[in-house]
Amino acid sequence: MVAFQFDRRSSTKSRPYSLFINYQTTGIFYMEIDVRELIAVIANRHGIDLSDNGSDVIEQLKNLSPDLLTDEFLESWNSIIAPMLERSVKNEEITREEIRELIPDDIYVHLHPIDPEGRELLSMAELRESLFKDDLFYRDRNSNEVVDKIRQHLKSSYAHDDYPIMSSLESSWKLLSEDYKVIDRHDHPAKTPVESFVYFVEMGFYPTPELLMFVKEGFDLYLHSRGEISLDEAFFGEKYKKKSSFSFRKSKDFKYGVLETSAKFMQRKKNISFEA
Repeated sequence: MVAFQFDRRSSTKSRPYSLFINYQTTGIFYMEIDVRELIAVIANRHGIDLSDNGSDVIEQLKNLSPDLLTDEFLESWNSIIAPMLERSVKNEEITREEIRELIPDDIYVHLHPIDPEGRELLSMAELRESLFKDDLFYRDRNSNEVVDKIRQHLKSSYAHDDYPIMSSLESSWKLLSEDYKVIDRHDHPAKTPVESFVYFVEMGFYPTPELLMFVKEGFDLYLHSRGEISLDEAFFGEKYKKKSSFSFRKSKDFKYGVLETSAKFMQRKKNISFEA
């Protein structure tokens, strides 16, 4: 019987069974892969099902019948999984290039990187599939949910070093974020992407790459439409009608906002006493 030994030693940087990837291109920037997912993907390729969500992959593996542990699986264990587990246990870092050298492409494409905030990103297979869907950026155009999806694609592209335009934008943001420590890019400063874009510029910051991609995709949609759609449709998903257009509604909000601010100012002014 094969005995699988695991050391659950954790570090301040990573969770147990996580392997840290050091991205050298922009200073020190880390992502992780969970070695347990690697085990599950490889096991599945050899006919071993470790997909029971109610039980940890490691515990399932320990309790497997020896008959299921084929020579091919054990070979993959020794050549791929064991070296990864050893490095994760020792809290050693690994470069993105080493990951791609050690893990065969047909296995790597199914792994989900984990960003520094602990958010799971897209696997390369999911990234490639979703980027070819025509409606990726165009569903619910005028919503922050679209920006969240674009951000996930940017981070995933950077993690896999795939799709140069998106990877480059994300890499540039890593440099800017060293100075922009006050900005949480997951926090939307406004109710809509266009308003968030304007907010960042007015505050003297470059907009986040997901907002840049949102604006770029909106103009692409407009320019490629051969005059069939307006800018309102491209950016806000609605045909232009003056009294119901996005800009008309926002102008009313702005006008009433100014009036409300002025009223509050005048009220405060009345309450000011100049007596000694």
